[in-house]
Amino acid sequence: MSRVIKVLLLPICFIALVSCSLFGEKTMPLSDSQVDDFIKSNGLNVLAVDELANRMTVVMYENEATMGFYTAFVRDGKIES
Repeated sequence: MSRVIKVLLLPICFIALVSCSLFGEKTMPLSDSQVDDFIKSNGLNVLAVDELANRMTVVMYENEATMGFYTAFVRDGKIES
């Protein structure tokens, strides 16, 4: 299962990095406490959390009915996803 998650997470991270870099804006990944707050506020059952290129955080999750990922970053002091 862990290997499958990592295999799925890599292309997701690449796509997220490309899409973020197209904006050309300065972003930062979430801090540990921001990640915890983000997970709690979205009610996520987290499979993996990864930081990408020191620009964003990718959170992969699986809940009862859904599976997916969030890309989250801090821009101008605000968390965006």
